[in-house]
Amino acid sequence: MSLHAKLTGETLAEAKGEFTAKEELATVELNLPFPPLPIPVEGRYDFQIWVNGQFLGQTFIDAAALA
Repeated sequence: MSLHAKLTGETLAEAKGEFTAKEELATVELNLPFPPLPIPVEGRYDFQIWVNGQFLGQTFIDAAALA
C-alpha cells in the first residue's frame, strides 16, 4: 500500500508485507503497519493498493489547512 501526492505523483509513504491466502479468490483482511503520513501541502492524496505488481484499487484523502 502506498500514499501518493495527486498533483506530483510522488510516493510519500509505503507499507509492505507478505501473506498467503488459502484460496485464490478468498477475501483477506490485512493489518499493515503504516509509517506516519507526511502531508506536506494542501491537496489530494491517493492510497493505492498493489499486489504482485497488479493494481487493485485506491481511495483518497483531501488535506486542507485548519482555519
